[in-house]
Amino acid sequence: MGCSQESRLEGLSRLIVTPQDWKKSVLFIILAGICIDLLGYAGIFTMKSENFVLPFFGIACFTLPGIFSVFMTNFLLSSYGRKISRNWSALISAACVGVSIIFSFLPLTIFWDDLEFFFAISIAAVFSLRIIALLVLADSRFSHVFFPAFSQSLFAGFMGTIFFPDEFFAFTFLLQLFFGGGMFLIVWLIERPLKMSFGVSALGMANAFMAHVNDGSKALDAIFSELGEEVFVPQVTLFFKREGRDEIIFTVPNVHPGPLGEIGGSNLPFILNGLLGKNTVVPHGAATHDFNPVSSDEISKIADAVEDTRKDLVFSGKASRMVHFDEKPVHATAQVFGDSLLIIASRSPEITDDLDFSVGLAIMEGGRRYFRNTAFVDGHNSMKDIAPAVHSGSKKAIEYMRTAEVAAGSMHGMDTFSFETGIFAVKLPFGRERGFGDLGIQAFAVRAGGKISVYLIFDGNNMVSGLRERIIDLVVSETDADACEVMTTDTHVVNIVSGKNPVGGAVPFEDFSEYILAAVRGATADLAPSEVAGSTAWCDGIKVFGSHKISQLASSAGAMIGLLIPVAVIILILSLLTTVLVYMVLLI
Repeated sequence: MGCSQESRLEGLSRLIVTPQDWKKSVLFIILAGICIDLLGYAGIFTMKSENFVLPFFGIACFTLPGIFSVFMTNFLLSSYGRKISRNWSALISAACVGVSIIFSFLPLTIFWDDLEFFFAISIAAVFSLRIIALLVLADSRFSHVFFPAFSQSLFAGFMGTIFFPDEFFAFTFLLQLFFGGGMFLIVWLIERPLKMSFGVSALGMANAFMAHVNDGSKALDAIFSELGEEVFVPQVTLFFKREGRDEIIFTVPNVHPGPLGEIGGSNLPFILNGLLGKNTVVPHGAATHDFNPVSSDEISKIADAVEDTRKDLVFSGKASRMVHFDEKPVHATAQVFGDSLLIIASRSPEITDDLDFSVGLAIMEGGRRYFRNTAFVDGHNSMKDIAPAVHSGSKKAIEYMRTAEVAAGSMHGMDTFSFETGIFAVKLPFGRERGFGDLGIQAFAVRAGGKISVYLIFDGNNMVSGLRERIIDLVVSETDADACEVMTTDTHVVNIVSGKNPVGGAVPFEDFSEYILAAVRGATADLAPSEVAGSTAWCDGIKVFGSHKISQLASSAGAMIGLLIPVAVIILILSLLTTVLVYMVLLI
């Protein structure tokens, strides 16, 4: 992630609202109307020129229109082949009742005798609010939401004729048309920048995003596919063949498991694990959000490319011990497997976040001087806050490259031994919303030269700073492991609630430490004599978001918002002035 382009799509998680049960919203609508009537009987609200209480004004003008729209909205939307849940329909209606009450009565603290005018304004505000809500939630086409949005305000205007002059309904009807026209102009302004620059609808994207959140729809993937571009990335895989046991696969993708939830390639580690086999370990390679697969379908291309390398595999029965290189501020853990090298880099306890693909590619190519395949893993194991990605040419990038060079050069010629491998996975009871993805914790153990090394892979998006070191201390002190390294997959399925949801953030270390020990002990108990073969697959034509596409989208959206706010204010002021003129003609 990054506080620039990488965090922007994750910031969508802050926009997610889960509607409450529709019965609670309806209860609010009923109680709001009753409260207005009770206040009326207390003598607080009076007519313009006659000093008597408005009987049942709250029930008639707020409750009944609100309940009517709860059920009528979906009926009208269905005529266009669209729908929203009753929970959403009720929440919108309840919110509009609240807005209408505020707009109607708050100004009466100053303008005591103009209830009909401010109630009419509130009806127009309700209509405008419903247009925006339905454009985002149901259908991005203005013509398809116009009448469903009209249901609550039109009913309220009709009920207002019971209490106000005969001209009131005509006034509210014209007022809603004026405000509706203003909303049409605002929507046109919202849509124009992205349509001009990228050929996509901003509201269409909002529709698809909310459909994904509410129903798991894949419509957003189709939009990203239109925007995406193809990339060609290498992927190093280590295949471990074991005596009497299932094989283990350790594969390092150089695409990014994002942007969030189930959108795009966010669950890449879990999906790749399912495609390649249950004993597949999928750590985080060098990739930023630019390399988010546009859909989960792209992940099958990666699996196919990895499988295609099997025909050329040459197995070796040798591996080195795990070696740690501390080249502050970057440190690396390395181990030789046959003719291949595994390097895991981190800045922990300093912030360790996404590395640009170009940085990882340079490290992989540098390792080719010593080894046939170099699997480079970004440990992604220390988060203090959302940080920018490490890009080629930066000081941090050079620090990573120099540390990797030291590791590769030092591991060349390192003593190797016959070895054993074992794997064990533990599912946790905490779930995505608390920072743990579907794969839980995987422990991959290697015994070589009489020493046991353990790789712990958490299916999560980074971990709390300092947690890596605590986990290593726990594993080395409480198990048979002589050395340990910790990493995360960077899965973004955990980011549907928040853009920042690291391992150890929502669940204290003490609450999952026993699961860590269980995984390590299971992996060491699973150790079996092994052989290894490494391969570098070229994953061709993987469709991803594209270079700096998020920045471009964000820049266009920023320019749109910068223009939209003043123009929207002008449009609404003009609508309001027109309203005043009509009011003076019809009701005064």
